[in-house]
Amino acid sequence: MIAQLWIIFAVLTTISSLFFLMPWIKSRRDYAVTNNNHAIAENVRLFNEQIIDLENQKKTGRITAEEFQSIKIELEQNLLQSASALKETSKKQQYTPVRWAYISLALVFAVSVFLLYKHLGAATDLHIIQLQKAKIAADTRDMRNNKMPDLSRANELITELENKLERQPENLQYWFLLARLSSEQNDYAKAVNAYQQIMKYDQSSSLVVAELAQAMFLRDKHVMSDEIGRLTADALNLDPQNTTALGLSGIFSFSKKNYIDAIRYWQQAVNLLGENSESGIGLSLGIEKAKNLYLAEGGTQESLEKALAPKAIVVQVNVDPKISVPASQLVYVYAREWQGSKMPLAITRISFSQLPTKISLTESMAMSPSATLATASQVEVVARISQDGTAMAKPGDWQAIQGPFDMDKLPETIDLVIDKQFDDGSGEQIKSVEKNPGQSDNKTEIQKKITLDISIDPSISVKPDQVVYVYARAWQGSKMPLAITPVAVSQFPTQITLTEAMAMSPSATLATASQIEVVARISQDGTAMAKPGDWQASQGPLDINKLPEKISLVINKKID
Repeated sequence: MIAQLWIIFAVLTTISSLFFLMPWIKSRRDYAVTNNNHAIAENVRLFNEQIIDLENQKKTGRITAEEFQSIKIELEQNLLQSASALKETSKKQQYTPVRWAYISLALVFAVSVFLLYKHLGAATDLHIIQLQKAKIAADTRDMRNNKMPDLSRANELITELENKLERQPENLQYWFLLARLSSEQNDYAKAVNAYQQIMKYDQSSSLVVAELAQAMFLRDKHVMSDEIGRLTADALNLDPQNTTALGLSGIFSFSKKNYIDAIRYWQQAVNLLGENSESGIGLSLGIEKAKNLYLAEGGTQESLEKALAPKAIVVQVNVDPKISVPASQLVYVYAREWQGSKMPLAITRISFSQLPTKISLTESMAMSPSATLATASQVEVVARISQDGTAMAKPGDWQAIQGPFDMDKLPETIDLVIDKQFDDGSGEQIKSVEKNPGQSDNKTEIQKKITLDISIDPSISVKPDQVVYVYARAWQGSKMPLAITPVAVSQFPTQITLTEAMAMSPSATLATASQIEVVARISQDGTAMAKPGDWQASQGPLDINKLPEKISLVINKKID
């Protein structure tokens, strides 16, 4: 391919050079023709004058007719010889300064084009692609023959990448390739530097953040640090299903002797990777080791089972009879960390007509696997009547709040009575039902929302209490939902509206995306993470500014 490229380059350069040479060739030819014509015309004029003079001499008798004819022939021969001599002289004229000026200009042009292409062209990129393809092909052959790939194959490719990145340090694709190749060669310091270069330009990739943390861990001889722990947490915030980040988070917790969290992280990774996969088997061994150490350091089997059992909070929700709202108005019931992030650790919604009712908040209702009931030591529980159907608190909402509750010492049931109203949007209750039993007149700003009509294919066998996660996420972006809500199978078919208030992070909402896809997924184990065997429906891409009035989803496809 490279040889063909240079042949094409040489042909095109030669053709381009002709544009410089043609004016010189044409001007030289025109100059010679013009000079020859002038000289020949002058010789002809002199020849005609001489013939006229000879004829006069013949008339006056000064020369005879024979002499006239002889001299005329001689003059004609001289004229022909002169014309011939002029043509020969014209061929020998070189016009050396002009000729070399044009030739030099053509050469400068050709060399300049060559150097410019070497600097800006894609020759290096094509060479890198060829080296990469050759390496992959050779490594594949080795693996098919049960041989370890030769690590030295990457040396030339790494050198080319480093040279290219010196000229184009903003090429993130080459930094990523360099990081991967350096990791293959166990040069983790170089890999860390390459990943950090990517992070200077883009910090939104969970894959890059997790692999940076992994490279740092390997560079430091399997010694965990707080910086690596922070990076793995960031990666999980970007993508809760990043198995590399889950594995490292387990190692980080294990290094802090927090064996319960280590087991939880590793178990999530095993669920995603599969128990029989090579990585799944390794993590399962780590889980057993963490359990043994927990018991060896004073823990009991009972406390271990209790700690690993799915956390749940039972809430009895009542409403003050003086509060009057439409029966269809939504009520959000959730638990969140006490004096911590306002993002719910577990959340569900019901209609006002279902009150009073008893609700069980579980780990499966978490919005992120890195922030669940199992990750909190103390929580508060909230039940709130939403004016506009969104999960975000607004002035005029009626609610009840209780806390803190120690997750290890939860009462059998927590009683909540919705009878307080707040009017500043901060979540602080400032008005009781007695002081202001009416509806608030405050208006809320219209937010981005997606209305979905969702049904389940009747051929699918599911249980009424299974959880269905309905969410929207960026099209071809982070897998973290921009809006999410859990719904029981028993409520289907149903219509659901996803709003900005259902976001997991205020920096990643429906308002921040240009294109999205919507997903409805029946969870086998109640967790928000997709697993093989789950049934789901999805649709996308959808332009967030040109959404249809309703989007229909039928859950009928199984995840392999």
